[in-house]
Amino acid sequence: MENDRRPPSVWIAQILLLICAILIALFFIVLLLSFPSVVQNGQIARIFIGYLISLGLLTIFSTGLWGLFKRKNYGRWLAIILISFVWVLTIFGQIFRPAGPIAYYEYKNENERLGGLLGTVLINGLFLLLLLHLALAKRVRAFFDQQTLGAEIDSQG
Repeated sequence: MENDRRPPSVWIAQILLLICAILIALFFIVLLLSFPSVVQNGQIARIFIGYLISLGLLTIFSTGLWGLFKRKNYGRWLAIILISFVWVLTIFGQIFRPAGPIAYYEYKNENERLGGLLGTVLINGLFLLLLLHLALAKRVRAFFDQQTLGAEIDSQG
């Protein structure tokens, strides 16, 4: 097999999906630990919805990670969809800042504002580059198609 090496964009996508899956699992654990206090307050429906959402997201992210690991095309496209989802949520969180106990950093001058803008453009550009590379790069496509070709040859042989 000529293209046996995993492309860097696939590695990066796997790492991003793993980080997201770990964060969702940690959220689920926090929900489990908060169950006794929720029962006392009578908010069982809210915690149940939180369980369902976190388990569903954990399942989807784990499926995408497993598909990338096993070189399946569904894993590649699921990774593209999930990373796009995370990217859109990141942009949405930057535009519409959620309220919370932690105060947001306010820029003191134009240089800080320009640095923040360039950092934001860089991070969003890297997300876009990763998504485009996963979706359109010939090397990535060949990497995933090679697994399909190998399965077809095994079934015919």
